[in-house]
Amino acid sequence: MTTRPAEYRTPSGSKTISGCLRNVTPIAKVSSPPSLSPTPGAIETLTELRRRGYRLAVISGSLDILLDHFFHDFAFDHVLINRIRFDEQGRIDGGTHTPYDLEGKADGLREIAAREGLSVEQCAFVGDNVNDLAVMRLAGLSIGINIKSPAVAEAADLAIDKPDLRSILNLLAGARG
Repeated sequence: MTTRPAEYRTPSGSKTISGCLRNVTPIAKVSSPPSLSPTPGAIETLTELRRRGYRLAVISGSLDILLDHFFHDFAFDHVLINRIRFDEQGRIDGGTHTPYDLEGKADGLREIAAREGLSVEQCAFVGDNVNDLAVMRLAGLSIGINIKSPAVAEAADLAIDKPDLRSILNLLAGARG
């Protein structure tokens, strides 16, 4: 059986997904890298923020299958992320590249804020690396957590060294107005 390389569309055209991803199913792809896991306290933090009435979004250059794998029981209000498409046999068959990575994350925040009837100054963003800098500079409140770059610590309104997302709950307790 011959398979064709999966392709995804980008603003500049079509790209081929690496041959190593051909015939890979969502379960095999997600379960293969054992070092991947969500930030400690992520589920508890998201659940508590939802209980408090926050609208929750993901703006990421990651893959939808990772989000689905780690947060399968959690419904985000907005998800701007790379999407992989699978055929009937569960093999990668293509996908959609997100324009909302790197500098584009700021555009993603603007879009989500507009959908929600908010200004970007009314939005908080939590990030950890240089691909988050543009959106961290734009958001009304930016929180750096488990920071991987000194530039993020500098750009963040609040920097948390502890790699546990629950630590933002007290910071956001008085932030809603």
